[in-house]
Amino acid sequence: MILSLDPGRQGFGWAAIDARKLVACGVVPQPDKERDYQQVAARSVAAGVALAIRSDLSKHTTRACTTLVLERMVHYPPSPGAKIKQDERTRTKVANDLLDLQLIGALVAAALCPLMAITLRAAREWKGSTDTAVLERRLLEGLGTVPPLLDEHERALLLAVKPAGLRHNAIDAVAMGLGETGRVRWV
Repeated sequence: MILSLDPGRQGFGWAAIDARKLVACGVVPQPDKERDYQQVAARSVAAGVALAIRSDLSKHTTRACTTLVLERMVHYPPSPGAKIKQDERTRTKVANDLLDLQLIGALVAAALCPLMAITLRAAREWKGSTDTAVLERRLLEGLGTVPPLLDEHERALLLAVKPAGLRHNAIDAVAMGLGETGRVRWV
């Protein structure tokens, strides 16, 4: 079984894929004080996220994780000569948040699948520049004459993810996991 993890600033998306089929997915909201990891130690945040994922996953499968894929956080500095929209303090804060998220993601991965190698995938490696809204359409509705990638059961699993406002984190985790199985190629 492949477990894919997508740490996000608002929610931590995850998906379990077994025999190239989505068996479970969800999102764990971050602590109330968004982007304030000074208030809550990364280790305790990770423990809470891992417990929530383990609890939800156990409702859908008893199979053990054989592969773990974690999105690798990347901070893209502005291109030379580009018009900068953020001040230096804001860019530094975003970069530091990404470092915190990567640490939390690694701790969650280690808690869920101890002693297992973790495959890190930067977003550009698994989805290129494809926007999450496009991934969602391809997964749930299809594009043009191309049918949806998810069957009715898988679709119901993804649409049941709550809170709906954080579902994009689960969508990324599902898309990354399906890409890892070879069921779909995003780039």
